Amino acid sequence: MGSDRNPLVFLDISIGLCRVGRVVIELFKDVVPKTAENFRALCTGEKGVGILGKPLHYKGSLFHRAVSQFMIQGGDIIAQDGTSGESIYGLTFEDENFKLKHCTGSLSMVNAGPNTNSSQFFITTIPTEHLDGTHVVFGKVKKGLGVVEEVSRVTTHQDCPTVKCCIEDCGELGPDDDWGLGDNDGTADVYPLYPVDWDPTEQQLQVSIKTGRD
Repeated sequence: MGSDRNPLVFLDISIGLCRVGRVVIELFKDVVPKTAENFRALCTGEKGVGILGKPLHYKGSLFHRAVSQFMIQGGDIIAQDGTSGESIYGLTFEDENFKLKHCTGSLSMVNAGPNTNSSQFFITTIPTEHLDGTHVVFGKVKKGLGVVEEVSRVTTHQDCPTVKCCIEDCGELGPDDDWGLGDNDGTADVYPLYPVDWDPTEQQLQVSIKTGRD
C-alpha cells in the first residue's frame, strides 16, 4: 500500500517539557481521499477557524488517551479531552470506506458510531483487527513509530496521560523536503531515530538474505 502521489505529513511530539521526536505519516489519498485531506489540512492549519470558533489545526493539541500495547489517541482540537472535535467539512463527516485494515502503525479515525468522523484520530502500536470495518484507516506511520510507542507507555490514570503529551508542531512535507530525522549526532537540526525506525544497513540486509529472515 502506498503511492508516490500520497501526501506526507509530520507531527512533532513532546512529553512534558521534552520534545521526544517526529512522526512522519503517509496519508492514503489514493484509497480514502476525503479522510486523508481532512487530516492533511488539519496538519497545515490552512482552513483557518472552524464553526466552533477554534483553529482547525492540530498544532498545540494533546494526546488525551494512551494505552500501552494498543494505541495513542488525539486530535480533539476543541476541548482537548476527547469529548469533541471538528472536521474541515463541518462538525462530522461520513465513513468513506473500510478498505484498509488496522496493522501496526495505522492511522485511523475515532468515531462515536457510524458517520461521525471529526478531527480525532488514533495511531496503533499493534495490529488491531477488531477495529476493522468500524473505523476508517487512512494512513500509516513511515517513521517515528518509536515516538508513538513512547507516548503509549506514559503514566496514565484511566488511560489519560498524567503528563502533557502534545503536538508541538505539524505540517505537510513536500516530495523533496528533508524529513528532519537522522542519527543522534549531538546537533539540534534533526530528531534522532528510535531503533524501531532504523533502516537496515547493507550488512544486515546481506545477513537477512543469507539466513532467509525478513
